Amino acid sequence: MQFERRMTVVGSGIFETLDALLDAPFALCSVVTDSEGRPMDYRFLRASGCLEEVLGAGALEGRTARELASHLDNAWVETFGRVALDRTAVRFTQRADATGRDYEVLAAPLDPPGCFAVTFRDVTRSREHAAALDHAQRLLRELGHRVMNSFASISAILAMEARAAPPEGRGALKRVQGRVQALAALYRRLDGAPEMESTEVGGYLAGNVQGFRSAFAADLDIRCDLPPTTLPTRTAVPLALILNEILTDAAAQAVEVGHFGIRVSLHREGDSCRLVVEHGGAAMTEGSVGRSLAAAFAAELGGELASEAIPGGVRTIVAFQV
Repeated sequence: MQFERRMTVVGSGIFETLDALLDAPFALCSVVTDSEGRPMDYRFLRASGCLEEVLGAGALEGRTARELASHLDNAWVETFGRVALDRTAVRFTQRADATGRDYEVLAAPLDPPGCFAVTFRDVTRSREHAAALDHAQRLLRELGHRVMNSFASISAILAMEARAAPPEGRGALKRVQGRVQALAALYRRLDGAPEMESTEVGGYLAGNVQGFRSAFAADLDIRCDLPPTTLPTRTAVPLALILNEILTDAAAQAVEVGHFGIRVSLHREGDSCRLVVEHGGAAMTEGSVGRSLAAAFAAELGGELASEAIPGGVRTIVAFQV
């Protein structure tokens, strides 16, 4: 079929309507084949003004792709040949050497056989952004591994120092080690998480309690009521450090005065949260390092640290808004 005849099968009115409606480069084309019917080029039957502007080669109607780019990648011709001759629509992304840009391309067959419609969407910036984001994520993962290794090294050093320290200094070193482990637990939880702005703190605190129980090397009866609770990530570290200070003080009392149980709970109602720790000992000593730190972390949350007597022990409460 000659070029002139193929031009007649495309309604000018329809094309002009599409040109006005579509905010993207597009064209109606026909495949040029060799003597054996193999695709060797394609010709523009109609081309949108947007496409002509992108290519910057003037009017495209009647011209072939190889006239515009003598070193045209054969992949374009082969792909459009399959669309036009095998009657199969395709969508793919490829770089166009003529413009140096990346395009998402959608091509579909038209009648008569050998013709096709094609539209282009410039995705260069999207692909560049995706590549930059992937690179940043790889760097972040590498940084996370290094931070975790640093936490592990610091924790190991503190454990060695605690074993070698005189009895009166071991408690302080263990408390510092607990703080390091609380931070390390949060990094492990955030590593690879899809969301960085918030985290599920119920499981995070439960993991901290388990780690505390193991590190303390004592038969501690710690019972938890920590339902899944999503909070801003910025609240997770102060909350974990508060819990660590309270547990450390309670565990020290349990060893000193005898065995008693410890109960830990976290509950949220609307924007209000309460962390509660109950045990059979006494309240944290006013002015002690542990209580001062716990109060400071509570203030960081915009809340307060309070204690009240209960039958057979004490209840420590941290209430804050999220």
